[in-house]
Amino acid sequence: MHHLLWTNQDRVQHDQETTEMVEWLTQHGFRLINIPGKATYLGHTRNRSLSVLDLTFANGPTTQNAYPSD
Repeated sequence: MHHLLWTNQDRVQHDQETTEMVEWLTQHGFRLINIPGKATYLGHTRNRSLSVLDLTFANGPTTQNAYPSD
């Protein structure tokens, strides 16, 4: 799943399923805790590419100090 919410790339293609998931999370008060674009995975292949694989969402009082995703 790719989305502008958690990547630092200018253009990201995302599918309908990703859009629906982000909309549901937003409607239910969830916020992304990750810093957008900060890699959470270093690939094991020769090029060792960086990716954002681990996403952390929270809602309620735990989001008061979260990175703003709005």
